[in-house]
Amino acid sequence: MDRASNPTPNDQVLAREERVLVGETVLHAGQAVAVTGLRGQFVFQAVVVNRRTGARWANVFGGPKGRERVRSVPPDRLRPASPARGGPRPEQLTLELGPRLPGRG
Repeated sequence: MDRASNPTPNDQVLAREERVLVGETVLHAGQAVAVTGLRGQFVFQAVVVNRRTGARWANVFGGPKGRERVRSVPPDRLRPASPARGGPRPEQLTLELGPRLPGRG
């Protein structure tokens, strides 16, 4: 059975949004972002909303080189990434660098 016909308890509580408005900028899944207070390069994956509490968390993949992982942060800590000297340009970072979120095959 697929997830659509057999939802899990988390599917009933959590909603996913693959874009988020940050200031006047819309960030889309797969876009390179910077996270205030964290070092490293990140790729935005999704915003997860708890339908019961209304809590919103942005899932990003990245971090310092060699310590990359999925992290959940408040969406207001995201901003579009600017090119780092000597590092990959934002358009070179893709969602393919990170693991897929549950249910995303």
